[in-house]
Amino acid sequence: DDDYNILPRPLPKGITYVSNFTTYNDLMDRNILQVDEDEKVHLSTEEVSAIYRAKCEDQELQVSWQRESRFMELISKNCKGLMFSLRENGLGYLSAQCIAQVLAKNSYYALLDLSGNRLRDTGAECIAQLLEHNDTLVHLALKSNDIWHVGGCLFYTSQSPR
Repeated sequence: DDDYNILPRPLPKGITYVSNFTTYNDLMDRNILQVDEDEKVHLSTEEVSAIYRAKCEDQELQVSWQRESRFMELISKNCKGLMFSLRENGLGYLSAQCIAQVLAKNSYYALLDLSGNRLRDTGAECIAQLLEHNDTLVHLALKSNDIWHVGGCLFYTSQSPR
């Protein structure tokens, strides 16, 4: 079970008090911290960290623990259940490449929304290649990413029967 990779999320009220008297495993065994399937994030902390680092490279930002923690909270809020959504996050080519690598081996997410970023045609190529390897994605939102006809053609050919 991958419960050790649960990303940050708000704790139920009173849990800080209870945590002084029990263990994490005990809380999990009693279903106090169980996460419903539609609230579960289907990514490891290593995968989220890799996406964060790619985002920092795209934006030429220094990696910081505080920003990475906030990014993990963002993922916990926006990438749960069947939806993977990182709208308007300044993601570029390197982020698209990393997301494509992560989701290529992920069979949980059905909806991918990367609208309002700056993927451009090079990032679109990464996502188009992802679609060739991932059968579970059924909805893709990429508006406002500066993708031109070259990127559009890549999506078309990635979905054309061979």
